Amino acid sequence: MAGGIFYNSNQSAEYFRTFARNAATDNADIVYYNMAGTVKMEDGLYVNASNQFFLQKATVETQNNLLLGEKTYTSDNPVFFCPNLYVLYKQSNWSIFTGLETIGATAIREWKDGLPTLDLLSLQSGGSGNSYLKGSSYYFAWRVGGAYQMNDLFSVAVAGRVVTSQQAVEGYIDTAYGKAEFDYTDKALGYSGEVGFDLFPMKNLVLSLTYEMATPLKFERNINDGKDMGGQFKDGEKKNLDLPQALRFGVSYNVTEAFRVEFNFDTYFEKYVNFNRLDDPVAGIDADDAYENTYAQGLAFEYKFNEMFLASIGFNLTQIGQKKSSTVDISIPGGHADYWSVGIGGQVTPIKDLKINMAVEYTGFQKTYSNSDFYDKQVYSLTGTMPSKKYNKEYINMAIGVEYKFM
Repeated sequence: MAGGIFYNSNQSAEYFRTFARNAATDNADIVYYNMAGTVKMEDGLYVNASNQFFLQKATVETQNNLLLGEKTYTSDNPVFFCPNLYVLYKQSNWSIFTGLETIGATAIREWKDGLPTLDLLSLQSGGSGNSYLKGSSYYFAWRVGGAYQMNDLFSVAVAGRVVTSQQAVEGYIDTAYGKAEFDYTDKALGYSGEVGFDLFPMKNLVLSLTYEMATPLKFERNINDGKDMGGQFKDGEKKNLDLPQALRFGVSYNVTEAFRVEFNFDTYFEKYVNFNRLDDPVAGIDADDAYENTYAQGLAFEYKFNEMFLASIGFNLTQIGQKKSSTVDISIPGGHADYWSVGIGGQVTPIKDLKINMAVEYTGFQKTYSNSDFYDKQVYSLTGTMPSKKYNKEYINMAIGVEYKFM
């Protein structure tokens, strides 16, 4: 998705149809995107709920591998439930709000034919070269905050946030003595805060800046049913995989009463958080050196035909901060590559105070890429031919959201 390596920036149906909400001041999903802008909404109590559906496909393709052959490994598990809920009360020059968000890494990946590195470990263990891997994860956040308009030019907002996360992994490799199974669940809980500022220098122009603090997340591992792959995984092990600081900027301008343009720029400071859960001493990967910051740019065009219908199109480019040299198929396959996205959709207002948002979007690698990792070099030492792995990901996502103003 458009966002950081573990951070989801897709937090509403409105976002998927625009890819730019940082400076919006219209719907209650800005409880996440533009807290300080909530003071610009009409007085009243708002409830905004949405769900996202993901059709996702990831592939890892072996190239020039004389041990495993030329093979494409595929994961294409859909996700049908990824909800968001926002409640906002606005009165005069202040607002209070709360939000429930699937803030990061919400996905299911099942590699029914395993992955190249697992197949290689199977061969090294005297097995047939078969493996299996399934993983699922979520980061769920609850935020509470408020905003205040200082004067006609300036507003400010603050919020606190609690994040709970769970990541589950299971699988096996075939060995000379049968299946070597692994099955573990990692859980973490963390707290952080954020602050937002809006500037209204002229009519129809909004400038927004939001800073989200890093959320430390120390995951504790629980081995299920003793399946630790012969001691390769440790019960009770604690390692960090934090959500990074994020800085989000937006500028929105109503060119006419009907036509609005918005530009966003997001930075995720992944270089400055603790990712030691991703250390791989076997492959020679140190997470402290493996990541730079991630950057994302969004551009939206929105047109309001009348009081009932509104349509939009949005574009996004994301430069992922993971270094290519740190790519390992059993860790974050294809995490290095940059993404592009396009989304279309609209908003229908069938009756006063009720809005329905619908969107569909496509996200994919800007280009596929190949990498030879530590395990490929092992194959080279045995065969004299250097193999590599080619990575690709694609998503087709749909979202529907409903907002109602009660007062």
